[in-house]
Amino acid sequence: MPAQGAACFNARMAQAGTETSTLAPTLRLVVDVGDSPALPWVRDYFDALNDLCAFACEIAAWDAMPKSDPGRRAYEWSRQFHGAVSASRYFGVQRIRLASPLEVVLTAASSKAAPVAYALTAMFLVERAVKLLMEWQRHRKEIEEREPTEHSFLHSLGAGIAATGIVADLTGAEEGREMPDEFDSRRGHNALKTLALVPILYVEMTAPPREPERPSSD
Repeated sequence: MPAQGAACFNARMAQAGTETSTLAPTLRLVVDVGDSPALPWVRDYFDALNDLCAFACEIAAWDAMPKSDPGRRAYEWSRQFHGAVSASRYFGVQRIRLASPLEVVLTAASSKAAPVAYALTAMFLVERAVKLLMEWQRHRKEIEEREPTEHSFLHSLGAGIAATGIVADLTGAEEGREMPDEFDSRRGHNALKTLALVPILYVEMTAPPREPERPSSD
C-alpha cells in the first residue's frame, strides 16, 4: 500500500477501534449504467458490490482478531468468518435509486455481531477500493483518448490487472502482510473486475461524529 494510503488506512483503523457513536457510517456510490440496462446486468452489478463488501468484511475481521496468539487468531477467523461472511451481516441499504445514474447508499447494519466501530473499517476498505477503481478508469480513459480501441478483451484484461493491484493494496500484500491460509482473494478480485467496467461517477463515505469523552467522576 502506498505510504499515503497506508497512513490514511491506519488512521481510520485507529478511529474504528475507539469509535463510540451509535450513529452508523454511510457510503454513497453513484455509477453510470447507461440507458435501460438489462436486468441480468443489474443483478450482476449488485452481486459484485455485495461480494466486494463481504471481501472487505473478511479483511476487517482478520484485523480485529487478537494478534497476541497467531495460531488462535487464525483458528478463530476460520471458524467464525471464512466461508460464512455475508455483506448483509455488516451492511444495510439506506437508499437505492434505480435510474441512470444508479445511486446506492449503504449503511452499517444494526447487529450485535457487527458493531458500528467494526463496520467502519470494512466500509472504509470498500470506499478505498472504489476510489482506486475510479483512478484506474480515469487513466484508462486518457489512454483511450490518445489511442482509441474497440477491443473489449483489452478492457477486460486491464480491469483484471487493476483488480489484482487493488486486492494487494487492501490486504497489505505489498507490505508483506500475510492473510490466513484459508483467505480466498478471488472473490474480491472478481468483484472488482466487474465493478471496474462500470463508469464510477462518485463515491463518498460519511463517518459518524465521535462522541465527546465524558469527564471523570474522580
